[in-house]
Amino acid sequence: AIKFSHKTGTIELNSVMTGEYRNFIITDKGIGMDTNKILLINDAVNHSVKSSKGTGQEKGNGLGLLLCKSFVTMMNGRLEVSSQLQQGTSFTVQLPKHTATS
Repeated sequence: AIKFSHKTGTIELNSVMTGEYRNFIITDKGIGMDTNKILLINDAVNHSVKSSKGTGQEKGNGLGLLLCKSFVTMMNGRLEVSSQLQQGTSFTVQLPKHTATS
């Protein structure tokens, strides 16, 4: 979120409990992503990672986001992405609540 946000932009972090899940919501007002990029994230196993540039023209290949998706999936969670170009992006990480067992 930081790499793809403007210097004066904001990034919001929220956490919400819903039933058996905890949702972590990360929202920025950065450069956003087009539909094709979101589809690649959702089907990353079958596609190669494509390079993109942040607001400071720094290079990125999306590896951090793909790793995040893998970790969330391993924990039986979900990663949802909604975005609009030049408007920003919202990521929701949904993880199941675990109860302690003895």
